[in-house]
Amino acid sequence: MTTQATQTPAPRHSRLGLWFGLGAIVICAAIVAYIDSQRPAQMSLADAENRKQVELGEQTYQQNCLACHGLKLKGKPSWEVGSAKQAGIPLSADGTTWHLSDRHLFDAIATGQRLKAGTTKQIHDTAYGKAQGGPLSDKEIWALIAYFKTTWTARQIESQKETDLRERPAVPASK
Repeated sequence: MTTQATQTPAPRHSRLGLWFGLGAIVICAAIVAYIDSQRPAQMSLADAENRKQVELGEQTYQQNCLACHGLKLKGKPSWEVGSAKQAGIPLSADGTTWHLSDRHLFDAIATGQRLKAGTTKQIHDTAYGKAQGGPLSDKEIWALIAYFKTTWTARQIESQKETDLRERPAVPASK
């Protein structure tokens, strides 16, 4: 008795299945594009790419912050994490300011206080915002933050943008 091997031809994929698969990929890509388009745009008033704003921030820093926060925003050697007063903390990539949203940074500079875990902590002896009787306008405070950002790494800037998006108040739906 001889055994004959029969070869079965490889199954042919129908063109219809190919079109369904391709259609599914296109639909998924469209959904991802739509979701991405609905994400709120990053709108910071502190723009490290704005040369004029950064120059104003650097000038404002030299006149108001240098004495405590040191050259190139590196902080004073005497600052300590966890101390009652962290005078002269680094504002550059070496510090932790990039962990905070633009709004947190603005409020901390303007009021001299930082809200952390529901508790207000005094971080400056005085408030720097004009609304609180200090010497700096809102424009100067935003310029300072833009100047800080010029010292942060690309990774820190991206992380800070995500923090900004998370902490931004929800925009009410239009009626």
